[in-house]
Amino acid sequence: MGDAYVLAVDVGASTITAAVARPGTDEIVATTPIRLGSRDDALPAVAAVLEEGAILFGESAQAHGLLHPQTRVDGFARLVGEDVPLVVSGWRLPAEDVFAQAVAHVVSLAAEREGRAPERVALVCPVDWGEYRRAVIRRALDGAGVHDAELISAPLAAARVGAAAHPVEGGDVLVVYDLGAATFSVTVVGEDDEHNLCVHGDPVSLADVGSADVDDAVMRYAASSSDALARALEDDDPAATGAITGFRGDCARVKEALSADAAAVIPVALAPDVAGIRLTRAELEAMAQPVIQRTLDAVDAALAATGTTADRVRAVVPSGGGARMPLVAQRLSEHLGRPVCTDADPAFLAVLGAAGWGWECACAAADAANEIQARDEALRVAPRRHAESPAQEIHALAAPAGNRWYSAALIAGAALVAAGIVLGGSMAAGLRLDFDDSAYPTPATTDDDGPSDDAARPARASQALLPERGGPGVQIMSPLRVVASRPAPPLRTGLRLIDDPPLLPIATAPSSPGHGTTHPRRIPTMTAPGDPPSTVDAAPGTPAGGSGPSQTQTAPETTPTTAPTPADPPVEQPAPTDPPASTPDPTDQPAPAPTVDPDPPASTPDPEPPAPAADPSTTAEPAPDPAPTVEPAPGPAPSPAPPSPEPTPEATADPVL
Repeated sequence: MGDAYVLAVDVGASTITAAVARPGTDEIVATTPIRLGSRDDALPAVAAVLEEGAILFGESAQAHGLLHPQTRVDGFARLVGEDVPLVVSGWRLPAEDVFAQAVAHVVSLAAEREGRAPERVALVCPVDWGEYRRAVIRRALDGAGVHDAELISAPLAAARVGAAAHPVEGGDVLVVYDLGAATFSVTVVGEDDEHNLCVHGDPVSLADVGSADVDDAVMRYAASSSDALARALEDDDPAATGAITGFRGDCARVKEALSADAAAVIPVALAPDVAGIRLTRAELEAMAQPVIQRTLDAVDAALAATGTTADRVRAVVPSGGGARMPLVAQRLSEHLGRPVCTDADPAFLAVLGAAGWGWECACAAADAANEIQARDEALRVAPRRHAESPAQEIHALAAPAGNRWYSAALIAGAALVAAGIVLGGSMAAGLRLDFDDSAYPTPATTDDDGPSDDAARPARASQALLPERGGPGVQIMSPLRVVASRPAPPLRTGLRLIDDPPLLPIATAPSSPGHGTTHPRRIPTMTAPGDPPSTVDAAPGTPAGGSGPSQTQTAPETTPTTAPTPADPPVEQPAPTDPPASTPDPTDQPAPAPTVDPDPPASTPDPEPPAPAADPSTTAEPAPDPAPTVEPAPGPAPSPAPPSPEPTPEATADPVL
């Protein structure tokens, strides 16, 4: 990754620390703290809100707070996720926004020192932060311009450093002892099934114990040494608040100095007559004993909660600024009898572990991106055949092999379906087309007033499918033309077309005189459209198949009766005695072959109605059983005789159903 680096930030209750991770020698990641302050690597976790809304951090905020104490904000890290905002200098600021601005300030300092922005930012968060606080701080970081930050719990970050010196194997665990300025927590860390570090059980935290308690003890010790200093510390004047805050900071620095020195002097600016107060390490340890003893009790509670015995503790990892005191490592070793990790500064232990973890995350993301890029390059340079355009080439590269076979199968199936439709349409069109002799030398004309030469050609059954047209055939292509059809002649009573439904009781309701139409009887009552519902007896002496016109009648509600199946096969009908019906021109569509239908019984009030007369043109089927009050079907009126009568085509008897 070249000169790239990963930045880790730890915003504590009293200090802000940072570390960077970059490639070292022999492929080893080097993690080092980064100097943030002018006098120390750590930055004071202090903010100052100006009247115009700008926020200062670190040493500048500390100096501004001495002059304007009302603008100073301390301990904002502990208030992240709280509903009550901070009210400073007339501004209402959520604590998470101040926290995020502090992280952004550290990122800008690191970019200034390193010469470039970090590749990734890892953030150390307290162990008691749940999903809610993590989500809140992520939103605040995005608003501050720090995107895609990786959050890691402080115990896990510190355990990564401890595990490097004391590897965890089998059922061994590490005890992370985190003594901060305001809080304390102890966490048992082990390995999961995939050999990754994880927290065992629930951490044990003490919200009222921290290294600040030792600072308070040092201040009380100094106040007891000088009456003038004691009176100054009790002053409620707001102007003296800054001086008191400064004196507290001096006590904390002396405490930290005693971690390496045997004695130190506390400067006193509040009492001009006091030059300074001397403090030894032994005196400091005596002040810290009550605090450390409470933390040791919490360690025992954490081990008991997880069922871990002292012999399974691989090492103890002290973390936090309060763990810098040599007394902490000494008491832990005496209490547990296990090694104590002292390879790194406890104040920077968590941020160093977070930097190494952030580097691993950045490398994993880079490897995934490189793998995707290599795969895309391989697909981009792979040869493709039959690529007619760049768009087709990109489509071919993006489509998986299985999808391409599937697409080919779909295209082939669509082609077969289209071919079937074309062939079927061609066959259907061929049935409706007639040969146009006018395009060829043979003279063949069509006379609308009489028969034509087309009479020599047999009638085509497909002409029955042509719609009714009022004029001659319309030529749609040469040498083919469409032959117009004419309506079929009306059927006599008792006959039906072959394509009509099976023999069922029907009621005849002609739409106009002279054109009888049969409809299947599907409901008990059937009324002819356009006529009033009335019952009219058939004229006496008029047969059911008579040619005279009759009025349309409505059949009363009766139970439908199924016509019996004719027992005898149909025979050839005798020659009609009535005048022959008009037949269509041979060039027109011939009438469909009629079939014999049973004559419905006459509807008369007499209990014994006479049987209807049989149609002279066909052999009538046996009459069905009489049904109550079923009106007779009117017969169609005969059509006028044509000028040139033609022989009537034979009627085909209906086969046995």
